[in-house]
Amino acid sequence: TPVCRPSWVGAWHASPSLYTGRLAGPLSMDPQADDGAVPSLSGRTVRMVVTPHASGSSLRITMSNRYGASPLRLGLVTVGHQAEGASVVGSTMRPVTFGGRTTASVPAGGQLRSDPVTLGAIAGRPLAITVFVRSADTSVTRHVDTRRTSYVSDANTAADPAAAPFTTATQSTFYLTGLDVLAPTRVNTVAVVGDSITDGTGTTLDADRRWTDFLQGRLDTSAPTQRMSVVNAAISGNQLMTDRVFFHGSSALSRLSWDLAPIAGLTDVILHEGTNDIALRTPARGAASIIAGMRRFAAAAHGLGLRAHITTITPTTFQNHGTPRAVAIRNAVNNWIRSQGTQVFDGVFDLAAAVSHPGNAAALYPDYDSGDQLHISDAGQAQLANAVDINALTGSRCR
Repeated sequence: TPVCRPSWVGAWHASPSLYTGRLAGPLSMDPQADDGAVPSLSGRTVRMVVTPHASGSSLRITMSNRYGASPLRLGLVTVGHQAEGASVVGSTMRPVTFGGRTTASVPAGGQLRSDPVTLGAIAGRPLAITVFVRSADTSVTRHVDTRRTSYVSDANTAADPAAAPFTTATQSTFYLTGLDVLAPTRVNTVAVVGDSITDGTGTTLDADRRWTDFLQGRLDTSAPTQRMSVVNAAISGNQLMTDRVFFHGSSALSRLSWDLAPIAGLTDVILHEGTNDIALRTPARGAASIIAGMRRFAAAAHGLGLRAHITTITPTTFQNHGTPRAVAIRNAVNNWIRSQGTQVFDGVFDLAAAVSHPGNAAALYPDYDSGDQLHISDAGQAQLANAVDINALTGSRCR
């Protein structure tokens, strides 16, 4: 059992994808589309609002240029408590340094973790992380939809706590992939790897209503030894086995080692993937192939010293996700998870049963449908969180 002492814990995470399109407004899934793309974020400032899931006396951030073709050159970076909208509580604003410097360069394909910043982070209270981009190319490392409103300014305004310069609103975060806090005692982290269902598509904007948020709420009120920090490592359109880095990111299998494993305090991963592998057919995959991919994920996680948990694939009647072929594959995979999953994974959570229609297991219960028969409503997201057996997670024991 680890010794009880202050430790860094992953408090927020945004898994990246490549996106070259516009900063805000309708987003195109076609990398060749002319959808009003800006040349780059060069000379602009982005103020990104994030909600930490753990408290601590200091914090640090991770900036990623995973999909960039040239170095990302950062100017002033600041962090402070969000006041309202794009405004920051001025007395809380702190500069963020990298190797003691207020400017930094992140190499193409690389990432950079900041020095510790002495600023108290409070679980559930949003922080504003503001980054002036000195220069960057058009291959933007971005999380397209965080379900949080962030803001863009057309000048160097990273030191300005006011909202006025930030005239463009966006639901994306740019280059920012992680926030750690220095907790007063050991707190372990659990990361949920998923697609748009876990990413929160269809949930209320700026309300923190993803099932990872509800799971955090459950853990926060559990016994002290069960408490953990929950980070969301989902990407809309993500797949278990196939990389589609534009918009949808590297596959869960591909990114486990570089996206998940470096998260501070990580001990557990929960896998909620599969619906896009079934529906998109690029390439076509049957139940045996998807099950084999799930086995590979568990083996890879265990090889990294992590405990791996799996969920059933939630029901849907949406387009290719709900064809007779798709339903048959989903049922076969879910039957394997329910009957044999514990032979491979450390925990099995039946999310499908938690939100399915009592009269039609292939469909969502109406109250849990966000409106498109695929994505889950706020109420349904709470049900997904309730389906997790928190006793199966590692918790945060120390001596």
